[in-house]
Formats: sequence, structure tokens, C-alpha cells
Amino acid sequence: MSVAPNSRKMPYELSIEEIQLYVMPLLGLKNAKPRSRKWLKRWSLANTELVEFDGAEPVVVKGLRKPLDAQIYIRRELPPEVGGSMPKFLGDFAVRDTVFMVTAVAPGKPPESAEQIPTIVEGLLKLDKFFREDWKNRETPEGIWETDLFSGGIKAAAQRIGGETGERLANIMEKLSEWPINRLETYSYGLMHGDPGVDNAFVYGDDVVFIDGPGEVGPELVDVAYLLQSAAACLDDFETEPTIEVLSEHYNKPLDIMREDLIIADAVAHSTVIQWFDRCATELLSDYAELYDHLIEERLYALERLVENYIATPDAN
Repeated sequence: MSVAPNSRKMPYELSIEEIQLYVMPLLGLKNAKPRSRKWLKRWSLANTELVEFDGAEPVVVKGLRKPLDAQIYIRRELPPEVGGSMPKFLGDFAVRDTVFMVTAVAPGKPPESAEQIPTIVEGLLKLDKFFREDWKNRETPEGIWETDLFSGGIKAAAQRIGGETGERLANIMEKLSEWPINRLETYSYGLMHGDPGVDNAFVYGDDVVFIDGPGEVGPELVDVAYLLQSAAACLDDFETEPTIEVLSEHYNKPLDIMREDLIIADAVAHSTVIQWFDRCATELLSDYAELYDHLIEERLYALERLVENYIATPDAN
């Protein structure tokens, strides 16, 4: 297996000898080589591979560069299975500029139908509650993102990109400043998953296990919005209304208020991702600035559609 030539640009890729040195002791194995290795994800800030051995259960080895490595320092301090909502944490180690985390393989599989989304949302709310309650009095490691509640992060992207796109970003920021964003402050705020896409949620029976995270601090309804954005993009049969009904019951709020609060959370989620993409384009992954500017345009378009269709409910609470 190749080793990343510059681990400041890509996560370091472990050699067989390093697998033997760092991973096998966590499994109680000695003097053996991995039977197989399969890449699950290779990205500029993270890589993930499935590693199988003789005499032990397969494991997932995830390598993360800054700032994503912050989630590993939190996982280390939490109970290994995070209340049954994450794969068992087996240990971590660092090589070069990459921090690695070894976990059990998540049971089940990602959702195949939108019918499973309300169940996944309930599982996400359970996980985020666990994060908040277990971590509430601890210092959050540097690198954990913070939700952009008032769209200030859009300003930097607007100024950098300029031109028509910059004007559109500035216009959206101005319009969002008139929205009742403070309604999201009525939802529990704290450490949350931060990237609960449908590819990060594994369903087995009535249970849900999430991989990755935690990676953000913010209102939990924004985490739900992230999940629903992913579901809408990946599942052809996705509809929002079944989830709104579940949320309405969970929070004891009327359907129309719940629907509008979710729209607000959706806008805040897009705004926060624009801020993240701008950071990638300017700081973390500047070699791919053109790609991230394109992704910012996609999020901007989604925000414009939301703003066009938004009608505030007076005196909502």
C-alpha cells in the first residue's frame, strides 16, 4: 500500500508494518499481518479503511487531519459506544500529521428508503442529547466547528469571491438578518454530530448507529437539517412531512411552527456550510478553491430558494 507523500496535504496512509505496530495491539493480536484492507473513504482531510485480520473482528481505521482530528479527542473521553449510538471506540494514535482512530465496524447499513429517515432523526436526537449531557462541563477541543447562527460567515465569502456571486451572497446575508433566527435558541444547544448524512447513519432493526463526529457545537435542530439535506439529495422518495410530524411530537410544537423552525434551521445549516467551504477554499484546501467556490454557489442557490418561499409566522414561540 502506498504512503501519502505529503501528509500535510493528505492524511498519512499506514504501511503494513504500522498497522502491526499501532492497530494490532489494540486488538490483542501479535505477529500477524492484516488479511485484507479496503478503502471506504479517501479525502484531503480524512481517510477510512476497513481492515480484516485472522483471529479478530474487522475494524475501521480512520485517519484525520486538523481540524477534523478534534473529534477523536472527544471520542477518547466518551464511553466507548456512546450510549449504543456509535461503533465501539478501541483506541487512537498519531503518525506524522494524522491522528488515527480505531473502531468496531458499524452494524446494519445506510438507509435504502426515505421511510427510515424519521427513525434516523430520532436516533440523531438521542445521540446529540448524549453528547450534550456527557460533555456539558468540559472544554471543547480546538477544531470543533460552531454553527453560524446569524450568517456572519457568509460575509467573508462574499468579499473574497466578489462579482455577481459576491453580491448574491451579500444580499442573502441581509435578508437572513431579518429572519427570526433566534427561534433556534429554544432548541437544545451544545455538542452535536455535525455531519449526520445518510452515509454516516447505519440502521439495524429499530436502532441507529452513527459514524464520524462529533464535530460541531450548535442547536440540535440544525443537525436535523443537515441530515434532511443529505436525505433529499440521496433518496428519490424523500419527503419532509413525516419527519416534521415526528419533530412536532418530540418538541410538542404545532406542525406549522415546527415546519417553519425547520426551514430556519435549514437556512442556518446552508449558511454554516458556506462558511466551512470558504475556510476550505482559503485555508485548509486552497488547492481545491475552485471546487469549493462551486459548492458555495450550490448552497447559495438553495438559500435563495428558501428565502423566496419563506413566510414568517407572526409571534411564533
